[in-house]
Amino acid sequence: MMTGSKINPFQNPGSWQVPEQLLALNKPTPELLADFIHGCSLDPATRTAATTALVLSLWQLRGRALTREAVPSMLLLPAGESGDDPIDQFVRGLVYNAAENKPRVQTKGAFMGAPIDLAPTAMENAFLKRQALGRELPTDGSDRYYEAKGAEDRFHAARLTAFGYGSSRPYAKAWHPEYGLLTDEDNQVILRLNGESDRAAFCSDVVNDTGKLAFAEGTGPNLLMVPKSVSLSGSLTPGNWKGQTVGMSIALGWPLFALPHSADAPLTTGNETALQSLAMIWKNANILPVSASPRLPVSDWVAAYQTALRRRLAMLPATYEYAVLQAVHQLDGVCDRIVNFAGGSEAGLEERVALCQDLYQHALRGMVLGIVGLSWHGYGLYLGMEGEPLRAEAVKLLEYLRGRGPTSKSAILQNCHLKKHQRDVLLEHLAAEDLVRVDGATVTATTFSEFVRALYKREEFPQVTNHWAEVGEGRKATKASV
Repeated sequence: MMTGSKINPFQNPGSWQVPEQLLALNKPTPELLADFIHGCSLDPATRTAATTALVLSLWQLRGRALTREAVPSMLLLPAGESGDDPIDQFVRGLVYNAAENKPRVQTKGAFMGAPIDLAPTAMENAFLKRQALGRELPTDGSDRYYEAKGAEDRFHAARLTAFGYGSSRPYAKAWHPEYGLLTDEDNQVILRLNGESDRAAFCSDVVNDTGKLAFAEGTGPNLLMVPKSVSLSGSLTPGNWKGQTVGMSIALGWPLFALPHSADAPLTTGNETALQSLAMIWKNANILPVSASPRLPVSDWVAAYQTALRRRLAMLPATYEYAVLQAVHQLDGVCDRIVNFAGGSEAGLEERVALCQDLYQHALRGMVLGIVGLSWHGYGLYLGMEGEPLRAEAVKLLEYLRGRGPTSKSAILQNCHLKKHQRDVLLEHLAAEDLVRVDGATVTATTFSEFVRALYKREEFPQVTNHWAEVGEGRKATKASV
């Protein structure tokens, strides 16, 4: 028997340390956001793309409760060598919960305790019964009213049993052949492109069944078909995002932002769990809606992006131009709501303003570069006054060069049916867009990865300022002088 021992059996010997994810949960929320914006990657281009994805994802989670007009859609376009999309993996954790979409036996309500396999039949019977009772019902408490309400309650309870719930669903499983788009009672849904079946279904629908997306509908009040609010979230490879898929997606007239990026390693942040918790609370919080501001924040930095955006959108369909500009003019308010929700009582005015500026600048930069990136497919391509009449020829020239490798200028004249001055005008503008490289008499099409990396480095798109760090340095200097 040991006596007089100083060993405490309840004392932590120090071999276990608190995981970084748990430490992050105890960190003030403004610092969580700042750490993500400025620390998720060593690459500034990846930080911009990831922060843009964060803002758009939080926007989608609130949906029309935040912006009563259209909610932006986001497609990530990875150009990394690995083929994976680490930004989309982060986004999926924010907006999609697989457990919510799973069938489950109800513990209360009109279908309580019923087996899952009986749910489809129960939905069908309730739906037919409600249709037989007519569209308009008295609200005076008659038997017919309660009979209709009972059918609706049973339908929705059986739907939850068979298909689960949630603000986000895999694209390929989001539609029912009889009841249309499956959503919660708010009639909006984030359509996730989680896997190949989702990507294939979207690419097929947007080309061959555009109305399914443009006029999405499903059962709503009184079990009648009503319009649904849809936003896209996911990742597409260059093999998916091409040709008619791009053109028809733009033609939808949605505020769709296709964000090219070159991230090929996991985001280097330890606060993903905390951000997921923030997103879950944000989704159901009481937040004032945002209206489109008639003007963007006034600064030379913003003006540079505004000029580039308007120049590109002028060459795209008017419906798409309107939707994108509306979203951009709401962005400042959305960032303000996010920052005030995250740090309302934990940060001073200076910190909140700095964090909002950082969030806004990264998101605006990412959204504008996404529009400029459409030039890879020939959309919004800036060709100048001389080159504009040759837009179709420019697209054909790009296709020709991408299929051949290094090509001589003389071969372009012979095979692309261009005159010398036409060829030279097109090559000048394509080179300025980083779509081709001209080395003497040899012309080479850039790869998508080269194009994306060059896109984020163009001088016409100024880099983002770290306002959060500037505020921190200012506070340190003030303390040192005291």
